[in-house]
Amino acid sequence: MPWDIELTEKAALVSMNSNPVGTMNDGFFADLHSTFSSLAENHPSKPVALSSAAKMFSPGLDLEQCALLFRRGDKEEIDLWFERFLHAMLAVLEHPAPVIAAIGGHAIAGGCILALCCDMRVVEEGKTLMGLNEKSIGFPMPASLAALVKGALGPLRGGRIMDEGKLYGVREALENGIVDRVCPRGEVARATLKEAERPATGGKEAKAEIADEVRAQFHDEDRRTLAGRLSSPETVDRIEALLETLKKAKNNG
Repeated sequence: MPWDIELTEKAALVSMNSNPVGTMNDGFFADLHSTFSSLAENHPSKPVALSSAAKMFSPGLDLEQCALLFRRGDKEEIDLWFERFLHAMLAVLEHPAPVIAAIGGHAIAGGCILALCCDMRVVEEGKTLMGLNEKSIGFPMPASLAALVKGALGPLRGGRIMDEGKLYGVREALENGIVDRVCPRGEVARATLKEAERPATGGKEAKAEIADEVRAQFHDEDRRTLAGRLSSPETVDRIEALLETLKKAKNNG
């Protein structure tokens, strides 16, 4: 089912609540796509303030689901999974009204990509981490998502951030253009709503160009090579090793 949508006079407030942690899985993709389809149909001119009901904005993909999916190595299954993910991201990128991300906790990997689909990103002061760490964990970056990152951040900056594969603190994220504004702790919801209620200025043509390039890379490259890259033994082994490390850290914590 779509996420709850709270309407104010000037904006729509959306809180992502598919699961307690904010991980991206099939349920998350369906909720995101359904919510933004509803907004586009019923409230196309209302800016959206997008936040999370979890402690994190989103830590990214559900790696346990990914490990099982990639280990099976079924190209059609992997392609369909990625297409659901990409279509959910495009629903945000192509939303007819501005979307402002309220980042009150980590936005990592797929979570950071979701934030980059938004027109603006507001983060609160604190220990929040943001970034695209796919390279450092051995997760191949799809060509379509690389195009999205470069479109949002610029080719040089976007390429560098993907190549570095690191996570940034709040101030570093601001310096690198991953976020646009930093607000005091506890103020991110109010600050995001304030930004969402400002008069919209441009941006539609640029977003349309990014979306066109994302689709082109998906059809020209990802459909042809991505499933093989994701299901390679090296990729699966690294994801499973990371999962084991995370489980040990959780048990020891």
